[in-house]
Amino acid sequence: MKRGLFLWLCLILLQAPTAQSQAVFEVSKDVPLVFSDAAGTRVLAEIDRALSPEQVRERLDDFKPPESVGSIQPRQYYWVVSHLQSRLDTDKEIRIDMPMWEAMHPWVIFEDGRMQQLQSSGNFWGNYGKLGDANPYVMGIDTAPSQFAVFTLRRGESVTVITRVRASANFIPNSFVPSFSEHARMLELRRFGLHIEGMQAGILLALGIFGWFSVFQNRDRTSLAYGIWIMFALLSATSLRVHDGSRLFEFYVDIEGRRSGHVMTAAVIMNILAYFQAMCYVIFARNFLELKTHMPRVHMATNIYLVLTLAHLYVVAFVPHSIPQIWLWSPLFITFLLVLLTIFSCAFIRYRQGLQIAKFFMFAMVPYFFFRVIFFLGILKIPSPFSYLDKSGIGLFLQNSNTAQAMGVCAEAIIMAMAVISKTRWLQQELNQKIQAQKELVENQNHLLESTVAQRTHELVESKAELEKQHEVVVDSIRYASRLQRAQLPRMQRIEKHFSSFHAIWEPRDTIGGDVWWASLPDHEGRIVVAVADSTGHGVPGAMLSVLISTSLERMFASDPALDPSRALMSLDAALRSGLNQDSDDAESDDGCDAAIVRIDPARRLIEFAGAKLGLLHVRADGSLERIQPSRLSLGYRDPPHEVPQLHQLPYTQEDTFVIVSDGLTDQIGTRDGGPPRAYGYRRLHELVARLHHQSAADIAQAMREDLQQWQGEQMRRDDVTAVIFKPA
Repeated sequence: MKRGLFLWLCLILLQAPTAQSQAVFEVSKDVPLVFSDAAGTRVLAEIDRALSPEQVRERLDDFKPPESVGSIQPRQYYWVVSHLQSRLDTDKEIRIDMPMWEAMHPWVIFEDGRMQQLQSSGNFWGNYGKLGDANPYVMGIDTAPSQFAVFTLRRGESVTVITRVRASANFIPNSFVPSFSEHARMLELRRFGLHIEGMQAGILLALGIFGWFSVFQNRDRTSLAYGIWIMFALLSATSLRVHDGSRLFEFYVDIEGRRSGHVMTAAVIMNILAYFQAMCYVIFARNFLELKTHMPRVHMATNIYLVLTLAHLYVVAFVPHSIPQIWLWSPLFITFLLVLLTIFSCAFIRYRQGLQIAKFFMFAMVPYFFFRVIFFLGILKIPSPFSYLDKSGIGLFLQNSNTAQAMGVCAEAIIMAMAVISKTRWLQQELNQKIQAQKELVENQNHLLESTVAQRTHELVESKAELEKQHEVVVDSIRYASRLQRAQLPRMQRIEKHFSSFHAIWEPRDTIGGDVWWASLPDHEGRIVVAVADSTGHGVPGAMLSVLISTSLERMFASDPALDPSRALMSLDAALRSGLNQDSDDAESDDGCDAAIVRIDPARRLIEFAGAKLGLLHVRADGSLERIQPSRLSLGYRDPPHEVPQLHQLPYTQEDTFVIVSDGLTDQIGTRDGGPPRAYGYRRLHELVARLHHQSAADIAQAMREDLQQWQGEQMRRDDVTAVIFKPA
């Protein structure tokens, strides 16, 4: 008896699952348009290996109630079974949905044993409406593909629906229970939802066109940030899965069933668009409020938020993980709310600082903040305020947090468009006010300037007349000084008869100059002295120094006619230092000269020469040329020479030519034949004198003038030019 009781209990235990798995949901006229069977739903987890539909069909008795399976695991496959029996008078098309599941692959087992595979679907499957690409005038009704998992439940028929589902890594479903609906009626209801979404998309598209027109019109960062945000808002709103699908993947992008790594491609695209929409909103907000300029610390904090958001996007979209939903989404939710509250506070502060258009920004943030909170509540599976609305009309669609977010974005975009327009107008008013203020300032400045110019012009006219008088006095004085300086030069009639040929060039850079040449009368032995000196500077200072030089030479040779050129240079050095008071410790100047002295002794046919930085050119009758180098010392400066100039003795013939020039000639900058500017130089002088040595001194001097003038061209005269050319008798 005990053995029989034990067998009876085992039979009951074995039959219990079978009885549970065979619970049938009766579909009748009283069943609502959307129905489910929580009591009759059974689940089987794929743990060891993937199962085929045929294998699952053989293991229906192994299915268990959902509560016995435990919590839904991410990236885990499950098999769900439901039994339906029609109590309807007509055949009906029934649609199967598995809310929040990443992918679902359903099969229907009919009473006759047939197994029909339905259209795969899912929250991130990317259900593409293939009928949008079909030609209805060519394709047959039975071959027209549908994007929905639909089967025909015939009158009085019983079917078994088995569905293979997979949970996403980031959005865990709430339930194993499938959702069934009468397909034809749901399509009629779907039109209302499409109308709402079309209005949202139309609003965002129109605002996007406005935003980018504003970018090209104003070319400012705020308009650019607004245009980019609206673009991502439009794409995000159309990619979010609402009551029966994602419009971006249903109408425009066919990525049905495709994966990117461990997640669906549609999920990756949806996440990227949603995250970038939120990030671009923050970028737009900080540009609108000019936080980088007025609140740099807040601007830096938003940069940190953007980096953290990108990191969170990477984890959500690409990194396999098993992080609980509350821990995955709460940090992003809290951080975003804090950023929105901070931006709202900054808008209030900017409004208090005088940015009147910030009030539009504060008004616009209220709906955006409200609907973003509802969106995050949906992710965290917390009931939103819309969940208490009646599930009819627009309240039905607001139950979906994605629809609520899209509405919030639209409301925000509309108000922000007015804010952008107001800011543009405000900036134009500010600019007009500044332009008007600048115009008034310029007008006042012009009046003041005209008055000042008139006054200054009168003063300048008077000053100019006075200056012209003074200038005329100065010019007359300089002209008179020039006559005096020229009078100091030796008379040509007194000199020429003692030479076979003699000529001198004396061309001050200014009206008067610092160069001087001097010649003595013959002494009792018939010797004549010729000297050339180049004093410090030119103009009036040089002229005054040249007078001192010529008077010193007169006095020196008057008192000692037998001075040879070397001793004469040393005596000139002492005379200049004494005359300029540069031989004392309290001297205020440090001036001097370069000089060359030649003594011609016609009785011995001998020339004695000594030079202080000024040399002597000797061209012999046969055309050979020699430059007698001077001593490297100057005369008259505070520091006396450390050596005595060398005395040179040169025999000559009557056909020999001698030339002494100041450095004003050899240092003159000029060019010839388009070459680079450079100094005239000694080589050019030597070639000219050697070529013309057989001509008279006057002809050689004229050739030197012309060659120097041609060489100088448009260059300015740098210094006084002096040259003495003679042929001894």
